[in-house]
Amino acid sequence: MLCRFFILRPVLSAVIAIVLVIAGLVAMYASPMEQYPNIVPPTLTVTAKFPGASSAAIADAVAAPIEFQMSGVAHMIYMQSSSSTGDSTYVLNIYFEVGTNLELVEADVLNRISTAMPQLPFQVQQQGITVRMMNPDLFLVIPFYSKSGALSNNYISNYLIRYVYPVISQVRGVGVALLHGERAFAMRALLDTNKMNYYKVNTQDIVNAVNDQNMQYAIGQNAMEPMKTHEKFNFVINPPGFYKKIDQLKKTVIRASQDGVQVVRVEDVADVKMEAQSYVTSFYFMKKDKQNKIHEYQGTALLVYLIPGSNQIYVKHEITKALNKIKQHMPAGIDFFNLYDSSDFIILSIKAVISTLLIAFALVFVVVMLFIQNFRGTMIPILAIPVSIIGAFAFTYALGFSINTLTLFGMVLAIGMVVDDAIVVLECSERIMKETKCSSVDAAIAAMKEVAAPVMAIVLVLNAVFIPVTFLGGFSGVLMKQFAVTIAVSVTLSGLVALTLTPMLCGLFLKN
Repeated sequence: MLCRFFILRPVLSAVIAIVLVIAGLVAMYASPMEQYPNIVPPTLTVTAKFPGASSAAIADAVAAPIEFQMSGVAHMIYMQSSSSTGDSTYVLNIYFEVGTNLELVEADVLNRISTAMPQLPFQVQQQGITVRMMNPDLFLVIPFYSKSGALSNNYISNYLIRYVYPVISQVRGVGVALLHGERAFAMRALLDTNKMNYYKVNTQDIVNAVNDQNMQYAIGQNAMEPMKTHEKFNFVINPPGFYKKIDQLKKTVIRASQDGVQVVRVEDVADVKMEAQSYVTSFYFMKKDKQNKIHEYQGTALLVYLIPGSNQIYVKHEITKALNKIKQHMPAGIDFFNLYDSSDFIILSIKAVISTLLIAFALVFVVVMLFIQNFRGTMIPILAIPVSIIGAFAFTYALGFSINTLTLFGMVLAIGMVVDDAIVVLECSERIMKETKCSSVDAAIAAMKEVAAPVMAIVLVLNAVFIPVTFLGGFSGVLMKQFAVTIAVSVTLSGLVALTLTPMLCGLFLKN
């Protein structure tokens, strides 16, 4: 008999239980943590910019070619696009069926964008098109501001762009990091139409002049071979390159006569300043001080979206560690805090479930001890519970489930079910010992002859209740699938433990 095989080989039974526990602990560490199962369709976000264009122009010149190529992407449910005249941005969200591997479909989306690229305006091609995997639910909002007002929002925003944004966007698990209310430094030429009419200059003349002279050219070297005469020196000719100072933009030549007497420069028709590149969005928030007074601040917010299936607790820890490291070198006067953090709800829910698990363990111990009135016998179901519960995480991880409120709730309910199998084996073994006065090993072997079939029947009946739930369709089916499978796996493992580990422990722990 199979049970006899494990009872007479306690080391093998113990090794199987230990392997299950270790596999479950490793799976617990590797599994993503979420508040709820991922029932939101996975999303790919396509972003393009058409500077200076209206929404109608973006729709005709950018949206139409891209959306035409996106039609027919594998596993796509629908598309949703939007365009903004303020910052000339086009955003296309492509939603896929729940469970779709975005890494596989992303390659298809990139190929289709490459096909649409020649049909897009030259300015859009220069800006480039980005494709990002992201969870549409907002994860973190971290405002950066100056509490004293000593530092301008332009300075803070540019510090974020140069030193904070590149670090946070590279954190593993971060899908998209955005800056809301950013004020990137830029040279702005405020054109004077009266002066432009006087010098007979139009806007396109100024744009062409700036584009031609604000460019990085590769001129080459002097005295390059082949040469008729030998040169003493050979060096690389370095052109000025891109503009770095306001004076360079001011001195840009728009038009000049052949003799060089009449020269029209940008400063003649425009007021050139160093200001922010865009004022389209602003970020304001209110915060209480130590005296509970409310103050309004303006700042730049870092918005973080995750890749679908990321471990939110791990990503939050890595972002916090990166910000603490950056804070050591951050200029004095810049403050930041977590204005919104969705991981707080996850941590609270996990703590509540863990406390419930501990209370359930305590209640099981008290009830079993009350009725069995044998400490050594009480330890048998107490040892069997962690093997079934922790080992279930290994199977939920293999099935692609995350650790969330529903899976942990399933674990709580499973405690009362998995302890039943161990109690059945324990009570039968103890009864046989009292009736026949035999050894604990013989009692365990005799008990398994009687209860092995009922234990397997219990497992099958419980699985017959919960497994059909996994075949429900729609979002409700995805939501309840993890709950039902968690209980089914825990009950199945409890049956395995009741046939292997529990009778072995009865043979070791019970004394006549």
